[in-house]
Amino acid sequence: LRSFWDIVLPLAAPGLVATAIFSVIVTYNEFFFALILTSTPAAATLPVGTAALIGKTQTLFGEMAAAGVVATIPLIAFALLVQRHLVRGLTMGAVK
Repeated sequence: LRSFWDIVLPLAAPGLVATAIFSVIVTYNEFFFALILTSTPAAATLPVGTAALIGKTQTLFGEMAAAGVVATIPLIAFALLVQRHLVRGLTMGAVK
């Protein structure tokens, strides 16, 4: 168990961090699944709410741009939090 914590886990950490990043982004942007399963506007996710700003006669571009910025803030914050681990893992195998 000690060798797992000292050897295997530090080598596997960058892969786990990259997987976590991709999982968060894919889950966060699961548009069609949320569109089909949400029946009320109160239960709609941010991408579904942004798509609702497209009407039959007009499109609210300003509100859509603001919603896009708000939607990317959590992803950028998450990427900044895990960036250190990802960069360390990428350079761990490249430098002797």
